[in-house]
Amino acid sequence: MIVPVYNVAKYLNQCLDSIVNQTYQEFEVLLVDDGSTDGSAQIYKKYQQLDQRVKVIKLAANQGQSNARNVGIENATGDYLTFVDSDDWLNNDFLEQMLTPVFAHQAEIVLGNYYRYDEAKQNFLLYDPAYPAQELTQADYLRERSELRHLEFVSAWGKLFKRTLFDMPEYLRFPFGKTFEDQFLVHRLFSKPNVFGIGKKPSTVGALQLTVLRLRR
Repeated sequence: MIVPVYNVAKYLNQCLDSIVNQTYQEFEVLLVDDGSTDGSAQIYKKYQQLDQRVKVIKLAANQGQSNARNVGIENATGDYLTFVDSDDWLNNDFLEQMLTPVFAHQAEIVLGNYYRYDEAKQNFLLYDPAYPAQELTQADYLRERSELRHLEFVSAWGKLFKRTLFDMPEYLRFPFGKTFEDQFLVHRLFSKPNVFGIGKKPSTVGALQLTVLRLRR
């Protein structure tokens, strides 16, 4: 798991609790501190001391989420990568469920459905696109992405990516200094695999009851 950290002390405990308490335990957590000044370091150091899976990369100065994610990609050692925003949190079976189509079908990308949390109203907004397709053409994917009806086709979070999808480092990295950097990269990753999974029952930022989709070119 790659988690950029920048001045998120308000949310970081909840995020990290949801990560280290996953039902599937064989993973590493790369926290990339992007120059935090708000006490985030004091929080993540506690997790680092208690859990050997938690590793910290501290950057000298704030350079933005794209750079932090790219640093995580370069330092990750697992076969699959997932990006977690440090103000989000996961259901405790996020990884277990997301890995289901990996083990069963060798899926190279797995998507998760999700809830949005309205902090002002203190409630959850169910994100439910009711997307019925079991098989997508590349044109289907491009249409969904261009119309932005389904955020899961655009965002980097809430997914598993096979590490080898990032093997072209200059091309398949988040662009430095861009806002909405996910949109510059994720569509390139989706053009590569033949099999990916998608979740139909949402969790906070996760997936349950995964079905397998095949991208037809």
